[in-house]
Amino acid sequence: MKEHVMRLKNGEDIKKEIVNYSDRIKMPSGFIVCCVGSIDHINIKLLDLKTIFNMKKRYQIISANGTISLDGININMAFADEKGNVIGGELLEGCIVDKTAEVCILESDKYRFIRKLDESTGCKELDYRLRPY
Repeated sequence: MKEHVMRLKNGEDIKKEIVNYSDRIKMPSGFIVCCVGSIDHINIKLLDLKTIFNMKKRYQIISANGTISLDGININMAFADEKGNVIGGELLEGCIVDKTAEVCILESDKYRFIRKLDESTGCKELDYRLRPY
């Protein structure tokens, strides 16, 4: 395993920055281990895969996990508002960092992740191969 740490700053888009970083280093298989910080604009897709929750409002990042491959990323995050109400879903572009966001990623040296269309879900789902592939 190889560790990667990112500190995102005010105004940066969380998903774009993770994609740019993983593309730049050509990460074949990564795990989002954690992300903490705050955002001032939320943009996530809810469980029904149709509803988009998009709002300019401050939230604290309380959880993040996901996978990274050369074929794309899938990250789920949870956020809490000032009253402690929690909302979560699939991270979309448009989640903008408020003060800071700290992202920790582990890269597998054993597997290469692949995203392939799964006819049963209609989505690109995770598949994997032993490295080198």
